[in-house]
Amino acid sequence: MRIKEMLCVYIGLIGSSLLCKKGRKAALDIPELTTLSLIYEAVTDAPALARENQEKVDALFFLGLAPYLFALHSVPRAVPWFNIGLPSGGVWTALIQARRHLNGPARFSVDVIGQEDLYAVLDETDIEVQAVYNVPYRASPEHENELVSFHSECYEEGKVEFCLTWLLSAWKRLVAKGIPAYYVSPPVQAIRDALTQAAATLRSGKEERLKTVVGLYNIENASALSEERLGEVRDFFAFHALKHGVLFVGKSPSLFQIVESHAQFMAATGEFSRSPLKERLLKTFPELELRMGYGLAPTISTAEEWARRALDSARAGDVFDGCMFDGRDYRRMGEPEPSSSSPLRSTETFSEIARKIDVTDATFLRYLRILEVLESPFSAREFAHMAGIQPQASRKIFNLLAREEVLQNDGKRPASSKGRPEVLYRLTLNRREGM
Repeated sequence: MRIKEMLCVYIGLIGSSLLCKKGRKAALDIPELTTLSLIYEAVTDAPALARENQEKVDALFFLGLAPYLFALHSVPRAVPWFNIGLPSGGVWTALIQARRHLNGPARFSVDVIGQEDLYAVLDETDIEVQAVYNVPYRASPEHENELVSFHSECYEEGKVEFCLTWLLSAWKRLVAKGIPAYYVSPPVQAIRDALTQAAATLRSGKEERLKTVVGLYNIENASALSEERLGEVRDFFAFHALKHGVLFVGKSPSLFQIVESHAQFMAATGEFSRSPLKERLLKTFPELELRMGYGLAPTISTAEEWARRALDSARAGDVFDGCMFDGRDYRRMGEPEPSSSSPLRSTETFSEIARKIDVTDATFLRYLRILEVLESPFSAREFAHMAGIQPQASRKIFNLLAREEVLQNDGKRPASSKGRPEVLYRLTLNRREGM
């Protein structure tokens, strides 16, 4: 980790060498952004890269859903994570390249993207389609083999003329087998747009946006639905999660969980004013009685606990619009955000302190999380070790945080050898409650 200028955001790019090259090119047009390329040989290496490097940067940006989903299942987030999602521009480019294989209406196989989104892309081309075979993506070490087998069988059985895949390693294997395959790679413009949004979120001063939202969606009339129908609902949630780069977990046949960053959630819901996911779901399954509860917290486990409380509150109040709980306040969808007198709940105060210690808001939030983990009383040297900065820089930060009453002096620790005793600190109570 390093102390950088306030307006500069440091983001780690996780992807293949090709995608990291695109990411660096896209970042050149974003003056406030500096990137660190974290290149993997195999997508299954993404979790290790995330785990080993996230403390060095302000945020991680996954250049594809595959690395993001692998990491999301196994690595606790220490900094904000972003991902490119499923930009359709790459599909359009791959289809144009594949035109040379056409002897009439197109017959091809594709993975990851759903048919509804695929046909929306096809509407932008003049390609006539006879048949499309698709298979969803899932985060599994064996899924690369499954995708290669799926496309190979479709081609060898004469069902398709070419294949489209989102997984670079799968594409390489298909080409090596002599199968006409095309890699669906996100265009530089899509990466640039996503990086710009990520940088804006990190620099916005809204530290709440860096937390996690867990949404619980419960089918209240599940007993009246068939197992097949509930399975279709589950598939709907799974594809929504895949398309938008969020985590989906089926908690039971009637209870579904979506995990995403607060920034993603607020952007998708128009600042918690409406639920497009619910609207699409009820348009597809009008017979559902759906109740929703959302939890907002720094960790997934706490956010899930708050989401269950919000769901219980929604039931008690007979609310179907959705309810959110952040550990202090309940908020119904469409209602204004409750105010708070806690100092760190003030965006202005939070950003002012970050500026005074010469770091971004995201880095300051990470510092606060480290202070929460340290056992009180602690020293600037212990903080420096966990944060990965020099002790001299750590002492400067501690002096500034003490002036701002984020930290308070808690005595001294005698030196073990020659030298001065270490000054000890603890996180002040009112600041901790504001987290």
